[in-house]
Amino acid sequence: MELRHLVVDEPWIAAHFSDTGTHDGPFLGVPATGRRVSTQEFAFYRVDGDLITEVWVTADNLHLLGQLR
Repeated sequence: MELRHLVVDEPWIAAHFSDTGTHDGPFLGVPATGRRVSTQEFAFYRVDGDLITEVWVTADNLHLLGQLR
């Protein structure tokens, strides 16, 4: 994971990640291929005091699946 962008607007934190890895186990019904893959991910975190109390995450899984087939 590489953090690309970070925005803080208390109590929210928004983050944009660029993810890369190797497909070495089953993912969404596709058996391991050993291929290198990459995707984008966005996350929103709500912070209360010193704790993250809520998390919303989305990733481009359709793009990721296209790299596995």
